[in-house]
Amino acid sequence: LSENARLSGVVVKGDVGSFPDDIENISISSFINNLPGYNAQVLTFGFMIGFLIVIAAIVIGIFIYVLTMQKINIFGVMKAQGISSAFIAKSIIAQTFILSAAGILLGLGGTYLTSIFLPSTVPFQSNPMFLGAISLLMLIVAILAAFFSVRAIVKIDPLRAIG
Repeated sequence: LSENARLSGVVVKGDVGSFPDDIENISISSFINNLPGYNAQVLTFGFMIGFLIVIAAIVIGIFIYVLTMQKINIFGVMKAQGISSAFIAKSIIAQTFILSAAGILLGLGGTYLTSIFLPSTVPFQSNPMFLGAISLLMLIVAILAAFFSVRAIVKIDPLRAIG
């Protein structure tokens, strides 16, 4: 460096044995966290991700409910044939579980493939605990929506459902 040059930071990988007293030694994570606007940006993205998760859960719940209610005529025929409401309820819950689990596995697989093919310049971090919690939440929401559908289907009159 020339005499007029100014040095604002040096990043060293590994341990530094000694450094001059007028230089501050901080970790890379501490440096990043103290960048102007960094914490605000992380907070904003956190809220965006949170709202997207809530919206996705609502969409999944409505989708499962509508998908089940569209088959109300079929359930009416099944009830007219003497199939018990308990059997129909178990079928709906099982189908919802299978459909939701397949969707979750496809989503996790897509996330993993995306992480493999993203260029190293794209900042991407995946947290297995977070993904697991979100997957469990989506599965629970789908099954709760199926329970709402079951409640409506159990109450239907077979003759009215058939039309």
